[in-house]
Amino acid sequence: MSEDVPAAEPTHAPSLSFFAQHRIAIIGAGVFVLLILFLLVGIAIGMAKKNFEKKFYLTQIEKLKEALTDSLDKRTELDKEMKELRVELKAKKDHIRDLEDKVADLKHANNKVDAAELHSKAVSSGGATGVAPDPGEAYLRLKAGDCLIEGSGSTSANWQECLKKGKKTAAPSAAH
Repeated sequence: MSEDVPAAEPTHAPSLSFFAQHRIAIIGAGVFVLLILFLLVGIAIGMAKKNFEKKFYLTQIEKLKEALTDSLDKRTELDKEMKELRVELKAKKDHIRDLEDKVADLKHANNKVDAAELHSKAVSSGGATGVAPDPGEAYLRLKAGDCLIEGSGSTSANWQECLKKGKKTAAPSAAH
C-alpha cells in the first residue's frame, strides 16, 4: 500500500504582505529616520540662530566701538577746553586780585587825603578839633555843635557840609 496518499499541503495562513510581516521593523526604522531628521533640522536651526546672533553682536560691537571713539574724541576736546578755561580763569582771578589791591591802595590814599583835609580844615577853622574814634566813622567836634559823617570813604564835600552846618549853628549862638 503504498498508495500514495496525496499529502495534504500544509495550509498556510493567507499570505501576508511584506509591510504587514515587517510592520514593527518598518515603524522602528521610520521613527529612527524621523528622529535623525528632527535632529538635523534642530541643528540647522541652532546654527542659523547662532550665525544670526553672531552677526548681530558683531554689528553691536562695531556701533559701540564707534560710539566709544566719538566719546573719547569729545573727551579730549573737552579736556583741552577745560585747560583753556582754567588758564583763563586763573588770569581773571589774577586780574581781580590786582584790581582789589588797587582799590585798597586808593581807599588808603583817599583816607590819608581825607585825614589831611580834615586836619587842615580843623586848623584853618581855628576852634575845631578833629577826632576820629573809629575808622568807619569820621567825627568832627566844633565849638557850636557836633558833626558825624558815616563811612570811611567820606568825601571832602561831606566834610564841607559838616563845617557849614557848624558855622551856621555857631553864628546864632554868637549873636545872643
